Amino acid sequence: MKRIIAFGMIYHESNTFTPAYTEEKDFVVLKDKDIFDIKDCKDDNFGEIKGMLEFFYHKRNYKIVPTICVRALPYGIVKKETYQKLKKELLTRLLNINGLSAVFLSLHGSMYVEGIGDGEGDLLSAIKKILPKNALIVCTLDIHATLTRKMVKNVNALIAYKTAPHTDVVDTGVDAGKLLYKALENSLIPKVSYSSIPMLISGEQSETRVEPMKSLINCLRVAEQNSWVLSASYCLGFPWADHSENGVSSIVVATTNHGKKGKILAKELADSFWQKRRQFDFTTEAFTPKESIKRAIEGVKKNEYPIFISDSGDNPTAGSPEDNTNLLRLVDQMNLPALINDRPVLAVIYDPEAVCHCVDSVKKDRELHLGGKIDNIYSKPYKIKGKVEKVINKGSIVYVLLRSPKIDVIISSQRVGITHLGIFKDIGIDPIKRKIFIVKSGYLMDNLRNAASRTMLSLTNGCTDLMLKRLPYQRLKRPVFPIDEF
Repeated sequence: MKRIIAFGMIYHESNTFTPAYTEEKDFVVLKDKDIFDIKDCKDDNFGEIKGMLEFFYHKRNYKIVPTICVRALPYGIVKKETYQKLKKELLTRLLNINGLSAVFLSLHGSMYVEGIGDGEGDLLSAIKKILPKNALIVCTLDIHATLTRKMVKNVNALIAYKTAPHTDVVDTGVDAGKLLYKALENSLIPKVSYSSIPMLISGEQSETRVEPMKSLINCLRVAEQNSWVLSASYCLGFPWADHSENGVSSIVVATTNHGKKGKILAKELADSFWQKRRQFDFTTEAFTPKESIKRAIEGVKKNEYPIFISDSGDNPTAGSPEDNTNLLRLVDQMNLPALINDRPVLAVIYDPEAVCHCVDSVKKDRELHLGGKIDNIYSKPYKIKGKVEKVINKGSIVYVLLRSPKIDVIISSQRVGITHLGIFKDIGIDPIKRKIFIVKSGYLMDNLRNAASRTMLSLTNGCTDLMLKRLPYQRLKRPVFPIDEF
């Protein structure tokens, strides 16, 4: 008789400093047969599911049953009504599957829900209550997950990515599939142990390709050489979530009867991280906003271009509104064309209202009060005049290229993460010939990094401020490094 594994995804990284909610309309939802198309997808938006499906594809004694797969671009706290609706559908679908041996879930690990808090802990607790007694729950997590006691209590295994930027999403799904298969084939009951340290760290200071994360990830791989260790991971927490359990954690998934050794090993891995805490620094040049522009100008004069500057305080891939105008205001007032003989390019400002004013105005001049409509805490709308040079549609998103005398601004009808050069090429900007690009981002993905002669972080104020001491934490357990002294 075939073993039955249900699988699904409710995936969101929630920024509690963003003054907006994540609602149902923000989620991409896949159901039923559409979910199996994930296996052939070229992008990694559902990569963990893709990896799991690839692993079990030829396992004839297993039946893989879909529930729902939903995810949204990181943003504010998830509306309770939205979460409850998604949770109810997932639970209903699980209840309708008879004879479940296991549930495989792809979760982020830092989803926060209005009025509830720990979204993953609440979801896993509810799932565990309705499953057969011996059914296993195995979950993949983002390396920036915030591990909580409730999450650990209600699962048999948690496996996090080992890369940042995330290049092993599919591989993590494969590894989780292998773990689940091994447990079911050998009648194992995996045991999760974890250890947390009072430390917050951003992805921009913990890229895994460089030290000290490179060595720490290697520690995980060494730990996994133990015959009784099914998996070892680090979860770095999410610094833009004001949560009492936020911080860095180590996870060890041990085989049956090795839980005690798992606790010891998890503590050792956490201690290794803590000992290296003062070695963490920005992995890209990082400057104040004014200094970043000054350095970029100097670089262009030395023929170091294109230069990519990350507006790190307004990073939509970490949940910011993407309509902060502070860096736009600074650059527009500095008149860079007179200094570098080129207009800088800013991508993107999210402003659907401005897009509406521009869509029927190609080659016409428009005056806009741009941005600052959601992030009205750190910025305000900026008045700018320019010609609507081009309007394009990419799926459901409309992009506008506004060309002012001092800067080119790409405006979007939806929030987007700029992870590749495609948007520049599509809208008529040659990313090789232009000199300075300002992107709403933190660390750059390889596609952008490889195109740049030089990259740097502009340490701007905003909902994803990299200077953590400036953020208004209220629930975070203190003291915590590096905000407080140790």
